[in-house]
Amino acid sequence: MCSWSLDMLSQPQETMELVYNKSKPVAVTGMAFPTGDVNNYVVGSEEGTVYTASRHGSKAGICEMFEGHQGPVTGVSCHSAVGTVDFSHLFITSSFDWTVKLWSTKEYKWKCDRRGQEAAGYHSSIYLRRLLGGKPTCLPLYLSGMQSHNKPLYSFEDNADYVYDVMWSPVHPAVFAAVDGMGRLDLWNLNNDTEVPTASVTIEGASALNRVRWSSGGKEVAVGDSEGRVWIYDTGELSVTHTDDWSRFARTLMEIRANRADGEEEGPMELDS
Repeated sequence: MCSWSLDMLSQPQETMELVYNKSKPVAVTGMAFPTGDVNNYVVGSEEGTVYTASRHGSKAGICEMFEGHQGPVTGVSCHSAVGTVDFSHLFITSSFDWTVKLWSTKEYKWKCDRRGQEAAGYHSSIYLRRLLGGKPTCLPLYLSGMQSHNKPLYSFEDNADYVYDVMWSPVHPAVFAAVDGMGRLDLWNLNNDTEVPTASVTIEGASALNRVRWSSGGKEVAVGDSEGRVWIYDTGELSVTHTDDWSRFARTLMEIRANRADGEEEGPMELDS
């Protein structure tokens, strides 16, 4: 990993060999830094594994390993929207395995009954009730114990080709964009649905889309294709944020975590309607 200064482009300021467990070189295919953090970052690799890493400190280099993809990782994006709830621990990845996956760098410990009377761990019950407007935190099951955070929280599997890139909205906590090899741009709003994109468009000629970027204001998204063209789309109402989007997304994450824990015991993961 090379760190460069714009004042001196003849050579990097510092370099670092990325090696996991002191013996396994990591072939990086994508990387991302959390908003406002220049030390810690996330990298995707050729073998499909994702790693967290640090530039400096006592644990400089590769820190943790995250497994879940069955093909090379093509894109990594850390959550970047800033609001009333901190979601900076979240990141998403895209891959040749036709999926987008949601991850967290934090461990969570939940304890809830069927009436939603108790919740303990990263969010306290008082905090959750305040966050959700005083409503009970009604989860569909009783769950206690620490959830492993080195597996995906969720896998989005609506694509039928390589997913080449992915990026969180810079303004909306629950929105991200993804592009695939069939020329399709997907906009997901996880507060609306986690099974299918909220909106999709396929570019003229259906050339593979291999890059996606949001404008800083989150109102436009630019995509690049395999023919060297750049397409810019106005996202309209899809990027408009509302005051309750943050609490709704916090609840969506609670349901995702609860269903993941349930799915680990009983099978595939599905969110309650």
